[in-house]
Amino acid sequence: MKKTSSKSWLSSLSQVIENQQWLKSLALLGMRFYLFPIFFIPGWQQLNTFEQTIIFLGDDLHLPQPMPLAVLLIATQLTASIILLLGLMTRLSALLLSIVIVMIMLLVQIDNGWNTIIEYNLEIDQIITLVQEYGNYDNLTQKGDIMLFANGIEQSISYLLMLLILFCYGGGKISIDGILRK
Repeated sequence: MKKTSSKSWLSSLSQVIENQQWLKSLALLGMRFYLFPIFFIPGWQQLNTFEQTIIFLGDDLHLPQPMPLAVLLIATQLTASIILLLGLMTRLSALLLSIVIVMIMLLVQIDNGWNTIIEYNLEIDQIITLVQEYGNYDNLTQKGDIMLFANGIEQSISYLLMLLILFCYGGGKISIDGILRK
């Protein structure tokens, strides 16, 4: 029986994967489905709390013309996330959502550092007091420890990298772009 070296085995596997466009298209589809709620849900929430969105942009972030910015932000998040999901104008929607995420990183997250989640060292009595005042301790801890979000750029960088991949490769064959290209 002839032994194959691990190098030739890996080379063969790599060649099989490279020749399978469906695998690339499936990965691109997965990214589109993953990113859709990340942008659509906040856009929908901002639409439903439009006044608070305007106040946040104007008073908290000190941006000029918060109303037109709120309309632009919400329209971009909702529209671009839907067309990204469908794989229609994938590169354009990825570019628009990249601009949104970069602006969020620069205006909101950059001062918070890298980490998304931080450990919070409170004594158990302090946690119980806070939870009794603001929520249900059993519900909050049934899946694990209480975590606090630092709102750093870590997650946003991940989203940005996925959008960059979609910008470079498009929606793949399992997309409206892919169907129209045929």
